[in-house]
Amino acid sequence: SWDFYRDFADIIAEAHKNGAVIWSVVYDLIPILYPELVINKLFKENFIHWQELVLQQCDGILCISRTTADYVIQYYNDRKLKRNKPLQINYFNMGFNIPSNKDGARDTIKKFVQRIPTFLMVGTVEPRKGHEVALAAFKKIFQTQVKAQLLIIGQDGWKNDEFLNALHNDEDMSAKIMWISDANDEELRWAYKNTCALIAASKDEGFGLPLIEAAHFGLPIICSDIPIFREVAGENATYFKVL
Repeated sequence: SWDFYRDFADIIAEAHKNGAVIWSVVYDLIPILYPELVINKLFKENFIHWQELVLQQCDGILCISRTTADYVIQYYNDRKLKRNKPLQINYFNMGFNIPSNKDGARDTIKKFVQRIPTFLMVGTVEPRKGHEVALAAFKKIFQTQVKAQLLIIGQDGWKNDEFLNALHNDEDMSAKIMWISDANDEELRWAYKNTCALIAASKDEGFGLPLIEAAHFGLPIICSDIPIFREVAGENATYFKVL
């Protein structure tokens, strides 16, 4: 919807004329908070236009976490946006839902995971997610006698040149780190059930759904110490300094 913010301004105005009450869901403000991680300038500009449209014209905002709601309130106050009436804002938490009871994975994944203790990362591979931090940590591990390896499940995102170079130009990395960019729900479920711990190394998130999914399967969580992960996991995770 971000690219069509001009159209939505008219749609919202027309809906209000007909007595509609309109709320918008905000997942995060990451393109505003971390513009250096955004793909391009137009993406960022359209995202800002969209957010300011809904903050000025919608009756209320629903965020996917209290942390995101705090960011939105701060942004609204900093920008001194004008409205005809007070802004209502609330939040809800996301939940676990992998819609299949089947537990299956392709043989290459099973053989890899069952070889030695395997850690798991879930999410699009892009700089904000901290995959390079995990790679640096495992590079140190590979120089010791500790038996451990890493399974990454997530689509290929953007700005991944350094990550790809680190992954493919090191023999240990290539042998002990597997990246699956096209996993299905059954394979994700199988991975949560058969790995040692989830690693979530993000710089920031709107919520952090993999933490909830891991918790559903009783999988231990190792994650960066950021406000949203503290909100979601509380004391039920092992934290490390972000990036």
